[in-house]
Amino acid sequence: MPPAPRILLVGAGGLACEVLKNLVAFDISHLSICDFDKVEHSNLNRQFLYAQADVSRYKAEVAAAKVRALAQNRFTVSAHVAYVQDLAEALFADHDVVVAALDSISARSYLSQLCVAHKKPLIDGGSTGFNGQALLLWAAAGTECYSCSPKPRTREIPACSVRGVPHKPQDCVIWAKFFCSSPSATSCGSSVTSFRRRSERQSFTESRLFEYLRFFKVVVCSTLSHKR
Repeated sequence: MPPAPRILLVGAGGLACEVLKNLVAFDISHLSICDFDKVEHSNLNRQFLYAQADVSRYKAEVAAAKVRALAQNRFTVSAHVAYVQDLAEALFADHDVVVAALDSISARSYLSQLCVAHKKPLIDGGSTGFNGQALLLWAAAGTECYSCSPKPRTREIPACSVRGVPHKPQDCVIWAKFFCSSPSATSCGSSVTSFRRRSERQSFTESRLFEYLRFFKVVVCSTLSHKR
């Protein structure tokens, strides 16, 4: 009987939580979990491995601890806090199967290239809009690498990658687009004012979000008004 495989999971978000739940029931010898993100409040409604007490802790470390407890030490688990581009190539050589649970096309493409170089099978899962997909990418099985297949030309930002509190310019644009149904400043002001009233009765995080929106909606609405 061949030895139980060593699994490398890259990503510890919503999809990874489902993958980890299933891996606990598998016959594996070791599991490595890689992710650089920390747990945020906005993750708790869909990433069930994390709880309120885990907020601001690294996902990879929290997930590794939870899986150890669930597996009751039937296999070893290690956590790696790093971006996929910073992972040592030796880590790939030390595993039998790589599983990708990423929302970045560039990260998935880079991971696919490493798996091709090290002749490792890559199981890639992800979503585009309301559609999900799972692929086996393995040269030995005659499949294309991730970069070899054509990709949509339209630049899209996965909804799951937009943070609850804006951290990047594109986060602010998406939030502003959501609350500003019309390019007129009047409509924007009305939408944000309505949101402020709701936020005063809700959580601290949403109140903070309003402060970001109030600042950014002035810029967005002014820009849209000039382009009309």
